[in-house]
Amino acid sequence: MKRCPCCGEIKRLEEFCRNKRSPDGRACYCKPCHNAKGRESVRRNGGSRHYHFRGRYGIGAAEVAALIDSQGGLCAICRSKPAVQVDHDHSRGAAVRGVLCDGCNGALGAFNEDEALILQAIAYLA
Repeated sequence: MKRCPCCGEIKRLEEFCRNKRSPDGRACYCKPCHNAKGRESVRRNGGSRHYHFRGRYGIGAAEVAALIDSQGGLCAICRSKPAVQVDHDHSRGAAVRGVLCDGCNGALGAFNEDEALILQAIAYLA
């Protein structure tokens, strides 16, 4: 049994999320309080889309929308499909390069963002 400091109720350990860092292996807050705190944090930080962009890439939803607008709403590579995936440089952390379509984003991933490998593919196609 454990007391949740948020709601003040004493509950079974199974009603708390697992947490390896905690001495008892469970989170401080019960699951309903934990979820409510998470929802409040997302709401306070501008919504889910903004919250995740800010955490993952260091830019907000407004900056992503501005990037898409500056690209004319199209993929930065093929310029024919809608821009939907934020592209970032994995070697330099989360440095955002632009917004791509699903296909071009997947292609860069398949080539491991290796310029030499991409140039080899271009030579092969030629």
